[in-house]
Amino acid sequence: MAVAAIHESLTGMRRPASRSASRNAAHVWATRASIGNGHAAFSEADVAFHEIVAQASGNMLIQVCGEVVRDVVLRLIESKLNKAPDRAELMHQSLRHHTEVFEAVRQGDGAQAARLARANLYEYYASYVPDDQRPMLEALIDADVLD
Repeated sequence: MAVAAIHESLTGMRRPASRSASRNAAHVWATRASIGNGHAAFSEADVAFHEIVAQASGNMLIQVCGEVVRDVVLRLIESKLNKAPDRAELMHQSLRHHTEVFEAVRQGDGAQAARLARANLYEYYASYVPDDQRPMLEALIDADVLD
């Protein structure tokens, strides 16, 4: 259900207001996500990025879900960065992923933005899911139509 809502929100981001919001969010993300400020500041900026995207989607379900899981997501990001052998590279990778999604939204390609978002979420969080349960998640990565 939540994955379908994310898919619908990103694919629906074709209105000029949504593109404008995405440009503003990209600017805020680039400004606040200075890697030189350390991983705690980066984690906060990462969460802020997701909040802005949720607002830009106009989907209240995504916004409410984001608010509910905010602290958990923040802890997961911080934990992943703390354990990363190369924190700077992981932060750069996150910035690249966010840039790719924003470029798709900017071009009005919500379906591509949704595909990228699903793949990025899987790549970032799959390590928290037991190996035997990952195939269920992998099925969502290339799905063009979600139930």
